[in-house]
Amino acid sequence: MTKQKMSDSQEIKETLKEHTPHQESENLPIGKLLCQAREKKSLTINDISQETNISSSNLTSIELGNYNELPADTFIRGQIIIYANFLDLDGKEAARLFFEERAQHLTSKESNQFNHQGKGLSTKQLAEPAHISSATWAVSLFLLIITFLAVFSWYTGWNPFAYFFEPERDQISTAVAHATKPEEKSETEMLLSGNTHEETVTPSVTKSTETTQDKPKATNSDTATLDTASE
Repeated sequence: MTKQKMSDSQEIKETLKEHTPHQESENLPIGKLLCQAREKKSLTINDISQETNISSSNLTSIELGNYNELPADTFIRGQIIIYANFLDLDGKEAARLFFEERAQHLTSKESNQFNHQGKGLSTKQLAEPAHISSATWAVSLFLLIITFLAVFSWYTGWNPFAYFFEPERDQISTAVAHATKPEEKSETEMLLSGNTHEETVTPSVTKSTETTQDKPKATNSDTATLDTASE
């Protein structure tokens, strides 16, 4: 069993050394070779993940060649080396082949994308600048307006926020004025007060008049008696 295991590992090592991205299409990529080595050891993705602390998603992306779903080059290089070494393979060689295949894949993909986009386009259309989205225009215009207002305010000393705080300031001033100013009687209160005073004075005058009228007048006989007495 041990001899068979060593034989399989040696065979995979030789395959990795001979495998290059310039070989014909029937040769498997490095991710597929790592997958075969794992399956020959009867290991699952979860088994490798638990032993190497490499996430299952990264291991799957390495085997399937999903380059866009992998982390930065420094991290993925270390993970490929650990993965290959765990399978008794040359980790550095596996990492080198992986990045060569990725570079070739990305170059081919970009070339196909350019050919697809440029197909059927005239020279004039290719020379036209890219259209700017409406959202970009809106943001640019907003920033331009803000910059203009800031420069204008700084140059003229104009404070746009005064319009927002002025009503509140007026309310505070009015409240302070009412708090310090004595209360004034309304016109209605003054009229009522005047009527009350007139009613108070009128009875006294009437009473005096009545007293004067009730007092008996001196008769002629009384006047003669007074004159005799005085003589």
